[in-house]
Order: sequence, then structure tokens, then C-alpha cells
Amino acid sequence: MQENDKKTLYQRPLELQGSTFKIKPSTDIPALYVTINKGEDGRIREVFVNTGGGPGDLEFAMVLGRIASAVCRMVDNPEFLVKELMDMFGEAFWAKTGENSMMFNGRVHAVGWCLMKAMEKK
Repeated sequence: MQENDKKTLYQRPLELQGSTFKIKPSTDIPALYVTINKGEDGRIREVFVNTGGGPGDLEFAMVLGRIASAVCRMVDNPEFLVKELMDMFGEAFWAKTGENSMMFNGRVHAVGWCLMKAMEKK
């Protein structure tokens, strides 16, 4: 890492504000918990994805969260990431989203939806 790169790295403050979304499929797919933290400037700084599945699910969740976090820290507007995630297809399921239910085209699609909702909150 070069000296100039160190100056541009994100320095995490002690505390961030965020929201955790619970996506509970109506099938036997484990619930998905997506925590999205924002910095003082309102930009998404961290994304944590957790699922109650097995070791492969945990690795998938950690990688997806880290990549989403890195992208959100590196670009001014991560809308393209939301679009890419929501365009993914996997095992589709219905899940409650507050008072409503909606169809998700897989867990990656659900993470994209959570990011979209977090970006809508000012």
C-alpha cells in the first residue's frame, strides 16, 4: 500500500447510526438479517449480512457484506450496486417487509432491497 492510499482509507468513527432489516422467508430458507450503518454524511459505510444457515451460508453472507461495504465506501452513489444485486436470481421466496409481503428473487436480491430502503432513508 502506498502512502497516498492510506490517506483515502475510511477511518471508522466509534459509533455509526444504522438499521437492521429482518427478511424472514415463508419457506424453510433461514431468515436473513441485514444491518446497514451510515456515516455522519448519510452515506452507507458498513453492510453486515447474517443468516441462520450453515457454514457455507455464513461465508456467503460475510463476503456479500464486505463487498457491499467496500463499494459503498468507494463510490458517491452506490445505486448501481443496488440494481446489480436486485437483478440477481436465486431461490425465490415470499417474505414480510413490515406490514406487507413481497417476492424476492433470492437472498442477494433481498440484500439489494435492504440497501435500496436504507438509501431512501435520509
